[in-house]
Amino acid sequence: MLGELTLGVWLFLAVYVIWFFALAKDYVPLTSGECTVLWKLHKMQANCSYTQFGTVRHKKKLVGFKCACGYEYLSKRLITQRNRQARASEASRENARASQEEPVYLERYE
Repeated sequence: MLGELTLGVWLFLAVYVIWFFALAKDYVPLTSGECTVLWKLHKMQANCSYTQFGTVRHKKKLVGFKCACGYEYLSKRLITQRNRQARASEASRENARASQEEPVYLERYE
């Protein structure tokens, strides 16, 4: 009985880890300009004749649009992916750290 319960817990943990790293997604906020460009791109690719679209919000942030034809776009990314701002700030910190280090001069012997 205890062995079956332990096996069940391990299987649940394995399924949760796979879900978290492979399938769990989070909304990515968009600007109104990005939303408009994406809607225009949808109109060109789908030959959509509708002239209005509504915005989709999640937690007071713009995350997509819904066209009058029924098409809905939501900006999502995997939870495990980092956003561009975090990546840019980390790169700037690394550049600052590299510039603070003293230059290393290697002598060449022939």
